[in-house]
Amino acid sequence: MSAGNFYVQRLSRITSTNTYLKENFEAYKTKIPLALLADEQTVGRGRGGHGWFSLKDKGVYLSLLDRLSSQKIQLLSLRLGLLVIKTLEQAGCPRLQLKWPNDILRQGKKVAGILVENIFCQEECYSVMGIGINLLHCPEDFPEQLRAGAVSLKMIDPEFPADREQIVQTILENYQLYIHLIPDEKIIVFANEYSSVFKNRRVRLFCREREVSGIFEAIGSGGGIVLCGKPEIYHARDVRFDSIDEFL
Repeated sequence: MSAGNFYVQRLSRITSTNTYLKENFEAYKTKIPLALLADEQTVGRGRGGHGWFSLKDKGVYLSLLDRLSSQKIQLLSLRLGLLVIKTLEQAGCPRLQLKWPNDILRQGKKVAGILVENIFCQEECYSVMGIGINLLHCPEDFPEQLRAGAVSLKMIDPEFPADREQIVQTILENYQLYIHLIPDEKIIVFANEYSSVFKNRRVRLFCREREVSGIFEAIGSGGGIVLCGKPEIYHARDVRFDSIDEFL
C-alpha cells in the first residue's frame, strides 16, 4: 500500500485500534505519523461511549497517530470528518452529510464515524484518530438495534467498488491536505456546506453539565454549534436532531 509518509501496520483481529495505540503509545510515538489498520475489531469504539460494529473484512477499521498543535486539535474532528467525506466522494459516493462534529451520513443513516482521543506527553499532544467506515455490510450483518440507523457503501449502491485498500490509501494521501494545509476558515465553510441539511432543524445538545435545545443555525468559527437567537457557541458530547433521530 502506498501511504505517503505514514508508517503502516496491519493486524488481523484486535479489540480496538484506538485502544491498542493508546496502550502501546510509548512504542509507537517515535513512528509518527502512524496508521494502524485492522481486519476486525471485537470491541470497536465510537464517540460518546458508543460501540462500533466491526465485522471481519466488512469495513475500514483504522486509527492514525500523530503529534498535532493545539490549533489543529481545535477543529480536528471536523477536519477528519471532511477528510473521510472527500475520500468517499473520490471513491464514487456522493451526497454525503456531516452531522456535527464528525458522523458521516447518507440519507440520514450513518456510513462512517470518527473517535478522537488525545494523549498529552511532556507538553506535547498526540492524537489517536479512529476512523470506521461501513463498506460491504448487508442489512442482516448489522445487529437488529442498528439496522434502522446504519448503512454501508454496498447497501447504498450494490455496484459501488468498495475497495478497502484503495479507500485507506486515499485517506492517507489526503491526510496532509485536510489536517494540516487547509486554513481553519475554509474548513468551517466546508463543514457548513455538508451540514446544510440540518439547518433550521430543532436540536438537543447534551453538554457536560446541561442539556440545551434550540434551532441549528450553523457551525461557528471555533468549530462549535450556533443556535438561532443564542449568543453562545456550544460544544456538546452528544447531538440529537429531533426530526431525524429515527434515522440515527
